[in-house]
Amino acid sequence: MAEQDWIEVSRQVNATPQRTWELLTAGRNEWWPQLVFDPREGAPLRETWETEQGEGFAQGVVLEVVHGEALGFEWSDYGSEPALRARITLVQASEHTTLVRVTEDGLGDGPGSEALKAERIEGWTLHLRDLAGLVDQLNAPTPPYGVALAATPSDSSSAIELELPEDLAPTLLAQRILASLTTSNEPSRLDPLSEIGLPRTPDSLADGKDARATAARTIVAIVGPPGAGKTTFATKIVENLERGGVKAAQLPLDGFHLSNAQLGRLGLSAVKGAPDTFDAHGYVEALRRIARGEHDVYVPGFHREIEESYGADVVVPLDATVIITEGNYLLLDREPWTLARELCTETWYLEPDEHTRVDRLVLRHIEHGRSPQDAIDWALGTDQRNADAIAASRGRADLVVRLGSAQQPRS
Repeated sequence: MAEQDWIEVSRQVNATPQRTWELLTAGRNEWWPQLVFDPREGAPLRETWETEQGEGFAQGVVLEVVHGEALGFEWSDYGSEPALRARITLVQASEHTTLVRVTEDGLGDGPGSEALKAERIEGWTLHLRDLAGLVDQLNAPTPPYGVALAATPSDSSSAIELELPEDLAPTLLAQRILASLTTSNEPSRLDPLSEIGLPRTPDSLADGKDARATAARTIVAIVGPPGAGKTTFATKIVENLERGGVKAAQLPLDGFHLSNAQLGRLGLSAVKGAPDTFDAHGYVEALRRIARGEHDVYVPGFHREIEESYGADVVVPLDATVIITEGNYLLLDREPWTLARELCTETWYLEPDEHTRVDRLVLRHIEHGRSPQDAIDWALGTDQRNADAIAASRGRADLVVRLGSAQQPRS
């Protein structure tokens, strides 16, 4: 009788299926940082690890996403065949516990298959142990929002440094903006600054007297290296502001990429994404028009699927009270980038976990047509050189926001 070509591993964790799902997806970096994927069918998936010969990797694709219940994918080491198929299911065991079950098939039933099965069982057992350990850690009492204020940086920067849970950070920082806005001379609707441990400073949004602020609009710049998640973060800020009753809009720097034709003419194709590969003067002029608040402003939007921008693709409407702009180089200490900073009410530097940032970049490049090796080379080459230059500018931000692990919901 043929042996089965699959394995099964399970473990009970002290969390609801919904909470377990959040840790399996958004909070995965805290217990399995080597695995990177988006929880949507068809999304690429990648795991990396260190070996004596260098870095090993497995890659695959997400096959099944049933929110709060099941995640399925296929993957293979070094992208070779045959692929293995894994399925993680979450079953509520009691009011506050979940049975996490992993099945993986495609392991074969021939010579060597038993050793492979034993290896996979050991690996999945360790991953589920780490997941259960994280749940127990999060169940322990924590300070409000898990915030830790850092000391003022030693480079004489005046930047305030915060560590915020990645899933709560956009909401908390949107509240910070809302707290600065008043209507009909009434008190601010929200004042979360004391709740998250952020002191008021002369340059903060809260006092409304920053010389860089415009009378008509609040403009917040989000800065960070490639793969920091700036665009997603800015989108969530805008969504939170609009839920708070404030009309908001985004201004992405990415739309001001020079076209591939211009990069070729200038001999800059190999360093696309560097400061000189943007129409920085055009961006500053658009920001200046937005700050004046005289009319709708149309700006170009970048499309990664073609690595080009479409003109007048994004609109910043006249009735937008708050503008969230984001880009890599808005804190560089040279013109025209310094001119952009002067037009902003406040600048925030977004600092994610470095391993997560690089993995996001690799997956992004693969998703848009690069081979796995080309994606790694670009992320660790051109992208990393740009990231180093951007990181050197972090001390010029008003806030440095370090993104921590997902926060456990309060009962």
